[in-house]
Amino acid sequence: MRYKIFVLLFLFFCDYILAQSDTILVGYSQTDSGSSFINEMTILSDNKIGFTHKSTQGYKAIVTDTKGQVIHQRTLDEVGGYEINSSSYIFDGISRYVYIGNATRDGNFYFISFALDTNFQNIELIDTVQLENNTKLFFDLIKFNAFKSEWEGFGIVQQYPSGEITDNCYISLDENYHFTKCEKLKGVYYPSQVLEFNWIESLNRYYLCLFISVSVLVDEEFNVVHNAGITFVYEYNNSTHITGLAMYNCLEPIGSTIFCYGKESFDYPYNAAFITLDLQGDSVHVVEAIPLSDPPLGMSVHPKMCVDLDGNYVVSSVNGLGPPNPNKIRLAKFSSTTYQKIWDFTYERDMTFLIWDTEIDQNNDIILVGQSWNIFGDSQQRGFLMKVYAHGSLSSYFEVPDDPGDQYSVQISPNPTASMLCLQAAKQPQSVRLWDFSGRLILEEKVGLADIVEPYCINLPSTVMPGFYAIEVYFSDGKRVIRKVVVGR
Repeated sequence: MRYKIFVLLFLFFCDYILAQSDTILVGYSQTDSGSSFINEMTILSDNKIGFTHKSTQGYKAIVTDTKGQVIHQRTLDEVGGYEINSSSYIFDGISRYVYIGNATRDGNFYFISFALDTNFQNIELIDTVQLENNTKLFFDLIKFNAFKSEWEGFGIVQQYPSGEITDNCYISLDENYHFTKCEKLKGVYYPSQVLEFNWIESLNRYYLCLFISVSVLVDEEFNVVHNAGITFVYEYNNSTHITGLAMYNCLEPIGSTIFCYGKESFDYPYNAAFITLDLQGDSVHVVEAIPLSDPPLGMSVHPKMCVDLDGNYVVSSVNGLGPPNPNKIRLAKFSSTTYQKIWDFTYERDMTFLIWDTEIDQNNDIILVGQSWNIFGDSQQRGFLMKVYAHGSLSSYFEVPDDPGDQYSVQISPNPTASMLCLQAAKQPQSVRLWDFSGRLILEEKVGLADIVEPYCINLPSTVMPGFYAIEVYFSDGKRVIRKVVVGR
């Protein structure tokens, strides 16, 4: 029975791709609440790639070729008198590129849809909807619902400027990107980022995976009819497991059955699992959970599961967080029938990564977009786009640097040094820290107005041994820059 479900799932996926191939091969919106840099990616029907990028000049729309080289880019500042003040997201790329996002006008907040022509010259305002005072909408996912002929999405309602998340919201647009509904969810639930949602046609309900690791069923009147916790009991290898299953990503449902990628919280050493859920009425039942231990794929930041063109599962994630330490981008491909790992791929540099979207292109290759920080040397936040071949080797890695003339640029000299470090910053720093390569804090200095000279210099203690270090510069607005330093005696 299990194999039949996955065969049907694969056939459904192929039908979906064929139905969408004349407009978008793969596309939906994904973002966190305004702090990420590359928020969303759409792979267009000609295999070009589009995404948005937050720069020091504002929010940029970008289209690249298949390798990640920029073809078009434009800063999105104002559309029809509305000032764009949050990331926008690509939907279409045949006759125009369509975006939705947040905007302000005359002190009021709006949700907005607009379009750029394919040469990135002309901007067209499509529609707006006015929001409540001091609130913004951030939509984690937008999908086209062929059953309803609408674009639909679930996102968070966030108070501005406090950043408090107060509600989840449903929004829909017609096929021409005009807003048709904007409704807050009703009932008892914990407002949180929506990592994935699916329309369950057999139940006339939506299934949501929330960031706080619960499963929510929502009816057509936007009532939360079921709010499942994370503790499940299931059988595996003739033994009973009581575990926490955090649902991160789910595929399109077959009837009332849905297939998810999640994390086990309690049963060491298993920290990742494929989970089959049965949604009936107002309940959620675990049909089967297959722990992955070959080895487990790390899941420090919400991972993404895709189905490739052969029906296999591709899972992306990031292992380990916490600058000044690097982390790794992890990819793995699994068989949808045996759950055996076909290959895994690791990408590691002296950088910290966050992945915001993962998709499969027409060549069955895997595309990832996200943001990165160099933990040594130039620590400027950048967007990145990575392409991995279908067989699991790196095709390309492309960074989208911020604009030149960055106000947070910091120069360190001399480097290497024996006893003194001098820094010159475009903006006044607030404090400076020095870390050794193991992450141990060596010294910290507060920088006052009276201390500012050009350049600002630090005498290194004689106890500082030769080697590699990281100097961390903080600014008054919370921004941070890290540079690599070499000490030699």
